[in-house]
Amino acid sequence: MGRKTYESLGKPLPNRKHIIITRNPDFQAPEGHYAFSSVEEAVIFCNKIGVEQLFIIGGGQIYEETINRCDRLEITEVEAEPEGDTFFPEIDPKIWKETEREHFPADEKNEFPFAFVTYQKIKK
Repeated sequence: MGRKTYESLGKPLPNRKHIIITRNPDFQAPEGHYAFSSVEEAVIFCNKIGVEQLFIIGGGQIYEETINRCDRLEITEVEAEPEGDTFFPEIDPKIWKETEREHFPADEKNEFPFAFVTYQKIKK
């Protein structure tokens, strides 16, 4: 994840290692977590330590840099149009095939209806 995404969480998520990408050379990852100056450095590190599966959780620039490395996308689509300045890259149907979709209505915990959608990269 990018540093801004990490900082927006407020603290590390439980039961997982965080890999934070930042251009800030003074940023210190919390103990047990890691910071790198590029996606490439982070991927090399993960390969060296034998990470089997990585999850990219944002922000926008990190998504742009990594979407072509992914083989599966797990997307939450919210039926709302909030203002914002960061967006997920376009999901090209020539590259990605929707394989699963689960809808949920608005309720006491969720103001808007939403869906969990899985896309698989189309093998060529």
